[in-house]
Amino acid sequence: MKFPVAILIPVLSLFVTNFVFSEKMSADHLASWEDHLALARTTGTEMFGEHILLKETSDVQVGTFNYTEDKVVDVFYPPAMDFENEYPVLALLGLSDVANIRETGKPYRYTGQALGWAQWAAENGFVVLVPETGSDPKINLKSLIEWARVEGGSLGIDGNRVGYFSSSHACHGVLKNLRPETRGIPAPSALFAVFYYGDLLAYTGQDTNVPYFVVTVEGDTWVDNDKALGFVEKMRDRGAEVIYENHESGFHGFEMASDNARTREILDATMAFMKDHSGL
Repeated sequence: MKFPVAILIPVLSLFVTNFVFSEKMSADHLASWEDHLALARTTGTEMFGEHILLKETSDVQVGTFNYTEDKVVDVFYPPAMDFENEYPVLALLGLSDVANIRETGKPYRYTGQALGWAQWAAENGFVVLVPETGSDPKINLKSLIEWARVEGGSLGIDGNRVGYFSSSHACHGVLKNLRPETRGIPAPSALFAVFYYGDLLAYTGQDTNVPYFVVTVEGDTWVDNDKALGFVEKMRDRGAEVIYENHESGFHGFEMASDNARTREILDATMAFMKDHSGL
């Protein structure tokens, strides 16, 4: 099987495509968390805030692989990853790389939000995917999941057990793909979907088998909370499981730099929800 791979380290960036492994995938093919974090910090001008749970050191390891011919995905592995088994997946989707580079000088996968969520989720047992998104996250998310379902077994990934985290306007990229009957991700479309301070719409054909976790922040000036509340109501009316939390003192991007009891409560509830619905 062809196994496109690129292992990224701060001193030397090695991009190898159409590479055929002559040995089984193992931790020896991965970069350390510390090397990956150092690389991320050399790109762009800012981290888009740092997730309050992000740590400088970790036993999480990282590989970077081609999921299309011209786009890569960073894959964050739990400590002591066992490549004999396939792990549930958390896919993070941010705004397009075009938008992120314009705002922060770096693609989404190198922002503090993405790094923090990836590290924390991997330490809790998920394999985490953070892809390059180019100019259209929606299209590339579908390509990512198709790749995970075909190639995932070699990487310790169960491509049929994928949950999603997205925030702000990037939530549209996930929402539009959770319509398996309208050219979205084929069923099973998701283990769960988590939306933080998102601009949400309940589309026709939304998968009601997916459990949803929705978080708003009081007085959000970036998105319309009424739309998020409408999404919660409509999906509940259709029979979907929807957990809703409102951060009364939070702001858009609250899990970066707003370290208080309510933030931690919401984060803990989010992780419990994701683990409960993934079998971890």
